[in-house]
Amino acid sequence: MDSHQHLHLLEQEVPVSVKLAAIHATLRERYPVIHRIAVASYDPATDIVKTYVYSNDSGHPLAQYERRLAEVPSLLQVMQTRQPRILTHIRHRADGTPSQHRQYLADQGYQASFTIPLIADDQCFGFAFFDSREADPFTPLLLQDLATFSHLIMLMVLDSQHKLRTLRGAMRTAHEVIHLRDFETGNHLERMARYARLIAQDYARELHLSDEFVEHVFLFAPLHDIGKIAVPDSVLLKPGPLSDEERVLMRRHVEQGVELTRQMVEHLGLGHLPFINLLYDIVGAHHEAWDGSGYPAGLAGEQIPLAGRIVTAADVFDALTSRRPYKDGWSIDAALDWMECQAGRMFDPVCVSALLRWRKELPAIQRRFGDCPSA
Repeated sequence: MDSHQHLHLLEQEVPVSVKLAAIHATLRERYPVIHRIAVASYDPATDIVKTYVYSNDSGHPLAQYERRLAEVPSLLQVMQTRQPRILTHIRHRADGTPSQHRQYLADQGYQASFTIPLIADDQCFGFAFFDSREADPFTPLLLQDLATFSHLIMLMVLDSQHKLRTLRGAMRTAHEVIHLRDFETGNHLERMARYARLIAQDYARELHLSDEFVEHVFLFAPLHDIGKIAVPDSVLLKPGPLSDEERVLMRRHVEQGVELTRQMVEHLGLGHLPFINLLYDIVGAHHEAWDGSGYPAGLAGEQIPLAGRIVTAADVFDALTSRRPYKDGWSIDAALDWMECQAGRMFDPVCVSALLRWRKELPAIQRRFGDCPSA
């Protein structure tokens, strides 16, 4: 496949990782010394920089890795100065404790690295890394071309994010209509999406899933209850227990949500968006239970789509720990203890174990995305 065929992939609705591999193949036709390209995403709201997509010529990838940018001074300087960083002879730090990223580069035999910030609308949203197993490979001509290729990568990532933002924007607008009627807040969606990302990271490591899978679970998780827009006020806002008839109406929000989602995706022309099935899985399966007692299909165990199982655990954990007009929020430990008892019944045991493993990260999410006292 020549460079024209590689770059033709950039026009197709394929995952960003496939497009990055095409860019890498094109670059290597001219510069074989570039053995790895990777893109990390940056979330200013949490100061988290994390692996996103990569293309390696050999060896194993660095995946499911994240750090706060404040803990990575060299990358922080790249963002603040908006200037590339060039490492020509990668070595361990003098104190013998290199960062995990630099340790990975050393273990894989990389000797040089070029890092450039990805900036759009005056905001840094990530970094591109170009790594080589040769020492000091960056000639002036290569650096000039890497700047061009990094711009191409930036446009590729932005194009993907723009389509996702278009879909999320339309569906979040519908969600805002729900929140005018419901007691749940937008911060509930922000929290549960981040809990879902933590769980997805654990599953990705276990099943060797991509960081793209993790990121799309995070992006689509807040849209799980879109079908509630079709639930009558008399049911959605009822303060007491629901009758059997009302419970049937409430449960219909799952099928109605799937249908509404399909209509929006079709109207926006995003039916071929990579990972779009994860959205349908989340909307359609977030009320299924591991033991088969859930709805609407009564699926059990691994019959339940993975993304749905992840969002179920994240959503219930936030519901338990959040204050509502009819209850106080549970403590993190009380919620986790109850969920651990329900593992294998209501929840996928792996999802509960993931929340337990990430216990130390949960308070920071609650503090960063807490509800105001009047919520």
